[in-house]
Amino acid sequence: MSSDNTTTKRIIAFVIDYFLITLVTLLGILLFLHYAGDDEYRVTKQIGNFINTIVFALPLFKDSFIKRSIGKRIFGLKIYNSNGMEPHYWQILLRNITLMISIIELVVFLSRSDKKRLGDLIAKTYVGPK
Repeated sequence: MSSDNTTTKRIIAFVIDYFLITLVTLLGILLFLHYAGDDEYRVTKQIGNFINTIVFALPLFKDSFIKRSIGKRIFGLKIYNSNGMEPHYWQILLRNITLMISIIELVVFLSRSDKKRLGDLIAKTYVGPK
């Protein structure tokens, strides 16, 4: 598989993952609104807390429990450590913590010839075909 093909798959997998995170967030808000009471301040505060939790927690753990995000599974991609083996759990978490600074991640990813994200550089991981 060519590097350009892997890069394209990584980008599309990322978009799929964030679409699913957005979908989960919206479904959670709709369910919450359906069962919420009439206290608008409490409802607004709880929705804000829910959104913050989802927006920060899902990207952090999206590769952790099943070792690959849904987008990576669809495109046959996998995360490897620098030795070509399955990464440790802490490497996956460390890799995904940097997603909180997405614009920097994007700049690093697009500017590097090896197409590693900042999280890959810090955690000593890479994404390749399964």
